[in-house]
Amino acid sequence: LKELIFLNEKIKNIVSVSSMAAVVLAATYIHIPVFIGTNTMVHLGNAACLLAAFLLGPVKGGLSAGIGSFLFDILNPLFIMSSPFTFLFKFVMAFVCGHFKNAFKFLKKETLINLISGFLASVIYTLLHLFKGFVVNRVILGMTLESTIVLLCRSAIISGINTAVSLTVATVLSIVLKKLKF
Repeated sequence: LKELIFLNEKIKNIVSVSSMAAVVLAATYIHIPVFIGTNTMVHLGNAACLLAAFLLGPVKGGLSAGIGSFLFDILNPLFIMSSPFTFLFKFVMAFVCGHFKNAFKFLKKETLINLISGFLASVIYTLLHLFKGFVVNRVILGMTLESTIVLLCRSAIISGINTAVSLTVATVLSIVLKKLKF
């Protein structure tokens, strides 16, 4: 009986992670491309990554976010080369979000907890993304420091917009899903 319960729990975990990864993938397709210097976009994928952390916690939410975002990148020729970084960075974002959500439970206000944990995780994701952009543009491609800074500023602005959209959408959806007892 214990083995059956354990197997049932494993199946439930696999289904929840893969289902949320599919949501992350689908949400990333809802986007507005921004072609200024490099390929980037404003999208709902990060909102789904945060929602995965809110609903599934750090590890399962991180896996959902990483897998779904990785799949988007490998299915899109514009982003295929950055897919390993995307997996890692989105995993870290959702993992950190889920971890902060658990750490801030003492606040006892779930919406506030989600906003704080989602914001902190988004800032960490943005820093990782900007660091990668610096290394690629300055070190690998040999761009001038000025050109690199211009591209990083543009990327930071787009990331700020993504953060605002993601926090809003993920927080509202988490409230709606809680009321539906999802």
